[in-house]
Amino acid sequence: MTEQNITVLPPAVSEYALTQNTVDEFINMYLNHLDIRNTSKIKYTNYLKQFLEFLHAKKIAYPMRQDIIDFKEYLKSKELKDTTISAYLKAIKRLFEYLSTTHKYENVAFGVKQPVINKGFKKLALTAQQSKSLLFSIDKSSIIGKRDYAMISLILHTGLRLIELSRSNIEDIKNENGNTLLYVQGKGRDSKDAFVILTNSVIFALNDYLNEREYEPSYPLFVSHTLKVKTKDVRLGVNTMSAIISHRLKEAGFDDIKITPHSLRHTAITLALLAGSNLQEAQNLARHANMETTLIYAHNIDRLSNNAPEYKIEEMLHGEN
Repeated sequence: MTEQNITVLPPAVSEYALTQNTVDEFINMYLNHLDIRNTSKIKYTNYLKQFLEFLHAKKIAYPMRQDIIDFKEYLKSKELKDTTISAYLKAIKRLFEYLSTTHKYENVAFGVKQPVINKGFKKLALTAQQSKSLLFSIDKSSIIGKRDYAMISLILHTGLRLIELSRSNIEDIKNENGNTLLYVQGKGRDSKDAFVILTNSVIFALNDYLNEREYEPSYPLFVSHTLKVKTKDVRLGVNTMSAIISHRLKEAGFDDIKITPHSLRHTAITLALLAGSNLQEAQNLARHANMETTLIYAHNIDRLSNNAPEYKIEEMLHGEN
């Protein structure tokens, strides 16, 4: 691409200043143009800021397609996950698409390939027996034990994401039409407009924990109980919850890199399907925006069933004639 292609770039500045000032301006125009949530804008800003820092370090005034490919290789060298690299590239490609449609810059990102994301799961789900073993392994003689038991039981029974669990307050528990519900702020949502049903065992575990606490309805559902914390309403964040669950999994003997805190959500959805729930019911439980995501769970169950093709081949080759 030649300098003449970029009609809006001021010619009387140095290349480094041009990149720092004009591309910054382009990015701000692009972000203001986007009709997305503020949290998504923050992510896009971070991705594009790092891309801009890469250009600055290379003193690249006029980014071209190869520069974007080089940035992709740079991200790979940092051993980032393919999903993370894909998110960076999505932000960059959408930026240049916008600049192209507004005739401010050529779409030099066109045709840059994103990593192929495996639609299967890299984490394992627990079996029903393993889930029982995990819950049984937790010593509930302390308030921390009661909290961790209630937290893990809640995920196993409802498939809550950690971010949904972290955002939950005590007042989000409601009784409606004979059911006890927990209203949650789901992934990509701005309000607590979805709910999960709390069954008797989960209600018992939550009451067992809450009865040990002093609280107001507005307090977080799960809080810290370390000696360093002086107040009664310090919310457990996602990272802390993840560390707690990882510790409990290892204590229960599940020391496998494919069994993580997110495995508990996988477990709930998988057990729901195995128990006879249809795809629509499982999708509602998981709060998946797309049925295709729920179908992955059904596919995995089918692949591991006794009707899998491998078992049929085994029967044909080695079964009784």
